[in-house]
Amino acid sequence: MADGIKPNTEVRMTDQELIEKLMYLRDGAVVYRDLAKGVTSDHDRRILARGVLVVLDSFLKLAPQLKNRMPNSTQPERERRAVVELLIQQIQRDYDARQGGYFDTVRDGFGGHRLPLSLGEAVALWVDIDESVGAVLVEAMESVCQAMSGFGKNPPLNSLLAEIGLAIPRMNCQDCRTGVVVSADDLGMTRRQTVALVPNPTQIRFSRIVSLKDFITSEEKWAASLGGVEQVRERVLSLWLLDAFSFLGNFYDDKDANDLTILADLRAGGNKAAAAAEVKRGMDMRDSSLEAAMRKVRNHWAAHLDSNMTLEQIRAEVSTSQWTEFSEYVNKHIGVFESMCSVDMTLNVFLLHNRPLRGIDSVCHQPRGFDL
Repeated sequence: MADGIKPNTEVRMTDQELIEKLMYLRDGAVVYRDLAKGVTSDHDRRILARGVLVVLDSFLKLAPQLKNRMPNSTQPERERRAVVELLIQQIQRDYDARQGGYFDTVRDGFGGHRLPLSLGEAVALWVDIDESVGAVLVEAMESVCQAMSGFGKNPPLNSLLAEIGLAIPRMNCQDCRTGVVVSADDLGMTRRQTVALVPNPTQIRFSRIVSLKDFITSEEKWAASLGGVEQVRERVLSLWLLDAFSFLGNFYDDKDANDLTILADLRAGGNKAAAAAEVKRGMDMRDSSLEAAMRKVRNHWAAHLDSNMTLEQIRAEVSTSQWTEFSEYVNKHIGVFESMCSVDMTLNVFLLHNRPLRGIDSVCHQPRGFDL
């Protein structure tokens, strides 16, 4: 929370400050949509497309506030405000149209935090992330911002689109997956050229963590390749930060259906002392101060745009945060997870993830693609 601001105190921002935040959210949605259209792997496309749903949640909270501040003393002003209201309602209808609160579940289950979904639920939700997420929702967000043009400064997208064009070839160069590979994560059967190991109910939490490792690894490679295209790079880092905390939470803190953390589960399992000792070692390595500092950034910027901070304040907090230290910290804990898997025969299988299968040229399984 910004210095000098009391908890639960709503800060009234200027119209221009709110517009800057709305346009920043629109820009984020455009980045995620266009990157998802440009990268070559359907799995990578879905990793990126999640970002649209993350920023849309904040957009739908902020846009009505701005609409209510638009002038309406003349007939043209009232007409423009009515157009904006209709566009916001259309986004909400499109968002609500997916049966069973789909977009909310995807945002919460794959964006803000990896929820303890069953294998079937995770696979079904993941393959349902397709091109329509960006094609429908982002276009509507752009229309809202366009209809608000003239109410404050609405910067053009030219420089951002140019950066996206530079970013896509670099990101595609990071995709080194060739041939058939083994998958030990819970989303393996959604990828082509992949032989997925199907986890049993006691293994699903470990396969979920492997999936988060995948997300983090991809995002780190992308971010490292995006020097000089900072508007795009910061959006990749935003997803990385969400996934990093999701990894730590899933590994150390979250409980399963039996109300057990991984450590408690291993201790109760018998013959798991070595694996449990590795998890305990990782817990002893946790740095509450560093986690708290970076969690503030997650909560103020990556998960939502904090309503009590201006965009300038949020971005200042982001730019001065301990990114290098936290990246090293997260990777140390990924190492702990891998060490845990290495000392227990029943967990060794998770170290097979992304290993090539020699002598097999292709697999016939063709999961649903990202394109409509």
